[in-house]
Amino acid sequence: MEIIAFYIIASIITVSAVLMVTSRELVHSIVYMVISFIGVGGLFILLQAEFVAAVQILVYAGGIVVLFLFVVMLELRSRTMSTAAGVCFASMLVAAQVLSGLAMPSGPTKVSIWGVLPLSAASGLVMP
Repeated sequence: MEIIAFYIIASIITVSAVLMVTSRELVHSIVYMVISFIGVGGLFILLQAEFVAAVQILVYAGGIVVLFLFVVMLELRSRTMSTAAGVCFASMLVAAQVLSGLAMPSGPTKVSIWGVLPLSAASGLVMP
């Protein structure tokens, strides 16, 4: 009887895993992934590892899938905003690098544990 249950659960896991990979809809893929995780929990129950099955279902089918759904929903909602935000963030990084390069002291410099200092200021520091 256990071998029949194993083959049924294994076929459900296999079919849902194939559908998860081949599905074009992100939400459908996540639902198929939940089915796969629950099936793996069923296999742990067949192995008489009830605690591992409970952890499998609670952590993976519960927590991680909810996290995936939040990420997918946020991505679908803010796909146009993310492009503009990425461009603004990248331009601010470039501007910060350019401004920090302009603020560097001119002339000969010395790199020390206190950072890049002008040679006159760095020569008076005593290394511990």
